[in-house]
Amino acid sequence: MTAILQPVKQKLSHEIARQIARDIIDKGQQEGDFLGREPELLKRYSISRDTFREAIRVLEWQGLAKTTRGPSGGLVVAKPTQTAIINILRDYFDLTDVSFAEVIEARHRLQRLSVRLATMRLTDEIVPTLQQLLAEALKPTENVVDEIFAHLRLIHEIGRVSGNTVLSLFIAPLDYVAIDFADLASLSGEILEKSRLKGQGILKRMVSAIIANEENKAIRQVEAYIKLMEDVMASESHLDPQQRNIYPQWFDSGHSKSGQGLMYQIKQDMGEQGLEVGDRLGSEVELIKKYGVSRSIFREASRILELIGVSQSRKGRDGGLIVAKANPSNTIEAAAQFLEQASLPFDQVYEARIALDTFAAELAAKHATDEQIAELEAALAAESEVETSEEFVAAASKLHSAICRASGNRVLSLYIDILINSTIFKPTQAKQLKRMINNKTLLVRSHERIIRDIKNKDTKSASRHMRDHRALVASYLKI
Repeated sequence: MTAILQPVKQKLSHEIARQIARDIIDKGQQEGDFLGREPELLKRYSISRDTFREAIRVLEWQGLAKTTRGPSGGLVVAKPTQTAIINILRDYFDLTDVSFAEVIEARHRLQRLSVRLATMRLTDEIVPTLQQLLAEALKPTENVVDEIFAHLRLIHEIGRVSGNTVLSLFIAPLDYVAIDFADLASLSGEILEKSRLKGQGILKRMVSAIIANEENKAIRQVEAYIKLMEDVMASESHLDPQQRNIYPQWFDSGHSKSGQGLMYQIKQDMGEQGLEVGDRLGSEVELIKKYGVSRSIFREASRILELIGVSQSRKGRDGGLIVAKANPSNTIEAAAQFLEQASLPFDQVYEARIALDTFAAELAAKHATDEQIAELEAALAAESEVETSEEFVAAASKLHSAICRASGNRVLSLYIDILINSTIFKPTQAKQLKRMINNKTLLVRSHERIIRDIKNKDTKSASRHMRDHRALVASYLKI
């Protein structure tokens, strides 16, 4: 896979990690396969020991590889778990400046599709599980956070029932991040009780509608549940789009001295000190003393911050931890590699892709600036001029990324780039490639209609023509 995303210049260790990951996927290596001992890998990739070990930490963060000790030890292929990728996506959103509005906007569209599919695909065997989780969600809890997480367990099970792994992967991080914007502990008793009763009623009706195969009613209830959260936050100004607590709601603050806890403290300090890209937080020695942690804990935190793109380490007399512009490339690669290894059915991924692309086109028609429209027109012109199938696929992917950016929603943009960067939506077989280039004229015309709609701010037509375009592409990609 040649990534469509063009990341900024990265450290050699990150590039080596990307190459090792590519080798694992291209060779079809499975969990437990032995990649080699350290001396062999140093020679194979022509790198130093320090660079290699840093690359391994990147692969471990992505869940793609792990090291084993002993005489027969070395680097072994691991299998990324869905939970690990959800955590990576959650951390990216929590540690960057993605807004509450962007999170809710994307969550709303994806939850609608998830509930619709769950209503269509629910089997009798799953009904008792849903009923049990509903009962748990209705039980009184000691605090509002516990109650919300009980609700989320039910909603995530509904996502599993939808039969779409991509939707489950993309929705769960948004559920966690949405509540991280709020100071839930400070809700008044009156507001808390009203929202609890209303939320319980919504969940009861949602589950009943899903079991009864009442699709429209189930969708209305999930929309009502998301709106309830927005209304509660707005009612007593418990939502501050510009500031969050030091630790997310899901995080156990008793672990504040862990690497994960430290990275949230460092990010909080960046905001409170008004630091900008390029500003220096301090040297390793200074920051270890400031936060009262060990060198290993500090390096674990700084490594994750660097992988997410929030900061970077600089050597030299004026070096240390430097504020950086958030760069999603590592996060995108981790999720795309998970989807590649999961070997998901084409139709399952298509369901998620069409929901995201149509919504992005609709929002682009609403929000695109003159500069963004010019970028879209330039991308369209470039697509028209390419001659080979590989060049056409790359140009078309760049055009779709530009539409995402024009949507103004960075969550949608990230998620679509994940799908673009997974081979699931890249025609790699000769027959597929031939279909694409042979139908280049039709595909370009399809894109022309979408760009025209965006330029004319016709949201409904942009969404409809994007749906038509995705159906056309799907017909060429299916083997």
